[in-house]
Amino acid sequence: MSRERAPPEVPGRFGGRAELRRRRGGKLEATAATTSCLDIRLGAERPAPGTVTYRIASATGSPMPSPIQPLPDQSLADAVADRLREGIHNGEYAPGQRLVERTLSDGLGVSHIPVREALTKLEDEGLVVRLPRRGARVAELSQKGIAEVSSMRVLLEGFVVRRCCERWTSRLERDLRRLVDRMVSAAERGDAAAVLDLDHRFHERLWRQADHSILIEIASHLRGRINSFLRATIQTLSPDELVAHAMTHRDLIEIIRAGDADAAVAAMRAHIQAAAERIEDRPTLDR
Repeated sequence: MSRERAPPEVPGRFGGRAELRRRRGGKLEATAATTSCLDIRLGAERPAPGTVTYRIASATGSPMPSPIQPLPDQSLADAVADRLREGIHNGEYAPGQRLVERTLSDGLGVSHIPVREALTKLEDEGLVVRLPRRGARVAELSQKGIAEVSSMRVLLEGFVVRRCCERWTSRLERDLRRLVDRMVSAAERGDAAAVLDLDHRFHERLWRQADHSILIEIASHLRGRINSFLRATIQTLSPDELVAHAMTHRDLIEIIRAGDADAAVAAMRAHIQAAAERIEDRPTLDR
């Protein structure tokens, strides 16, 4: 019969929970838990007769967080990077916030090694900065950074809308209008987070319609910086300006739909440059 008792200190896989088994007449064995279920046994496996099962808890006495499980084609560091990137995108980790390896390791249920590798990856993407004796922090937008992101967006999204003029379909129009309708509704109720998400999805839909694999690859690499740009833009808006910003996307639809590629490129340039100017006017901007 299986019973629980206070175990010796044995670390679980990736810093998570572990399962210790002592078979009758055998040695003590440790097996890492690999699922997120509350039962620490692997799958539906039942312990053999004579097995003693220990439940490993955190230092506070509560169960350890379920360890991150990478996808089949992912390393653990990539899975951690995805989780941290998502947290930066949705504002869980604010610009300038310190990213302490030990704290992240404990919170994500992994060891410090994949966290360190993930932070290096995010540093390469421009989402994290490392300063001597200050550790890693979420990157903050600077005037130079804004100019670089906005000029790159003008270049790339101008190319996108030019291709969309050539590839306009009723389905694309329907998808874009639905996104903008939801964006306007979110703006009217003051939900800036929803506006940010829908704004990103609007532009992402245009990128997909452009049907250019290398472009999508570039977009995936720039996603973090573009999201930071969009977030900074929306944070500067008053409630009325938030609604007006959402409405500008309806104008973009009409211009692209008309099929005049030069006009569409000019409209997208103005759309992006207006956003950059709003951010540059912020008094707290790092010059």
